[in-house]
Amino acid sequence: MYAVAREQATQAAFTGKYWNKNPMGTYYCAVCGNKLFRSDAKFASTCGWPSFFEAARPNAVIYREDDSYGMNRTEVICVRCGSHLGHIFDDGPPPTLKRFCMNSVSLDFVPAIKSKRPGRCTFKHDCCLFYNSIWYKLFPIFQIQIFIQKRDLSYLFVYCK
Repeated sequence: MYAVAREQATQAAFTGKYWNKNPMGTYYCAVCGNKLFRSDAKFASTCGWPSFFEAARPNAVIYREDDSYGMNRTEVICVRCGSHLGHIFDDGPPPTLKRFCMNSVSLDFVPAIKSKRPGRCTFKHDCCLFYNSIWYKLFPIFQIQIFIQKRDLSYLFVYCK
């Protein structure tokens, strides 16, 4: 990850864990947790890297000209930590006609969770607080009424009744 995020290396095509998967959820910067892309903006570009037609927020990323390897490209960088994410091209689908071609190793995916019905918190509190998605995986809570992701603060808040 260091080579990609800090030295602008490129992960080999068709080797990343997100290039051909499209579950519902949100993609964050693997270095700092900045919200970058939603799965509803992901599309199958067959280029070997996860591709999106727009960022989650207009100010989530910044762009820099990249003339390395004799190519004229536009680099996509996390606005919060400056990590290299990938490149953007003008051959994407409508409505933006953009293709954000990202390195899987630069992304952290958090799946969307939908509750079937309201339930009770297994910890018997009004509000359960978990640090990052690791805690959610270690301590699964069933029948969650409302799930709010606050990844910009590096926390996942789970409000239960």
